[in-house]
Amino acid sequence: MQISVASASLRTFNLSSADPAGNRFPLLQSLREPQREETLTSASGSITTGSRLMPVYEGERFGWASLPAFYEGRKSSFVLPVEFEGRSAVLVGDGGAEDFRRENTSGTFPVDLWVFGRVRYKFGAAVTRRYVMRARCELRLPLAKAGFSPTDCDVRDFLMVRDSLLV
Repeated sequence: MQISVASASLRTFNLSSADPAGNRFPLLQSLREPQREETLTSASGSITTGSRLMPVYEGERFGWASLPAFYEGRKSSFVLPVEFEGRSAVLVGDGGAEDFRRENTSGTFPVDLWVFGRVRYKFGAAVTRRYVMRARCELRLPLAKAGFSPTDCDVRDFLMVRDSLLV
């Protein structure tokens, strides 16, 4: 599975939870199931459930979003519009606060977007067991302006899990 972020920006971004505007972060997430050599039929693809997106700044999560379950056929793309809105404080040390001021002046923030989900692959009538997917997208988000360049994500791993472990 290939994952990328097509567009993203920070509308507002604050370290404090006292600000009524909070943190607003819209993005377009694109998922693609490439054609695989082992694909034997045209009725193949992936089924993704329980997906979550979590943006992280300076090692602190400042929001999350759940995605709906979806089926993605082979050689197809699926675009998901997501908007994060958070009111939680982002706790960073003195060095992190200095980095925040410098990045606020430049207007660009480094944010890691973590993508987690459960994936099953379908080959004709056969469906595999569930795998846990984990991916990381290293984003450079502009503050309230255009200028984001599309970013490919690094799919870190797929771990097979027993159904009894899934909640």
